[in-house]
Amino acid sequence: MMEEKPDLRSSREPDKVRCVLCEEHVEGRKFFTCRRCKKSPFCLNHLDQELKLCPGCATEQRIRRVRDLTRQEKSIRAFLMLSQFIFMVSAIFLVLKRFFDDQLPEILKMNIFYKYLFVWGGASIGGAIFCYVMLSMQKQKVRDVEDKIQDHRVYSRYMRR
Repeated sequence: MMEEKPDLRSSREPDKVRCVLCEEHVEGRKFFTCRRCKKSPFCLNHLDQELKLCPGCATEQRIRRVRDLTRQEKSIRAFLMLSQFIFMVSAIFLVLKRFFDDQLPEILKMNIFYKYLFVWGGASIGGAIFCYVMLSMQKQKVRDVEDKIQDHRVYSRYMRR
């Protein structure tokens, strides 16, 4: 036996429905159904313009986005640490080559890393600069998404009053 859904239409005005969130009466087709959670009817004031979802689903999606960006940030930080390590090793080898070249064993001198110190050092500096730029972009993205989540929470508190 199917469960009956409550009638959200106003008894006085049959062509109007009540918004699920604010319970305002909405005329005609000025409401929407969330394409993700399938809840309905929401007045168009509650439509998230960017994601085209209801406020709850839009917030969930943004929170997931923040988590993904945070994971990416950890990966970028790990790559940054690797490039810093390579830079430190190349700096050590450069000092060794500069001041102790005649005292180094041949096995260290025949190393490809030792031969191309400036390439390795330059690549590691380039990698570090790239990582810093990427981290700043990631942090800005996270701030933008968190601001939108915060705006939604403030708006939700205002609508509950």
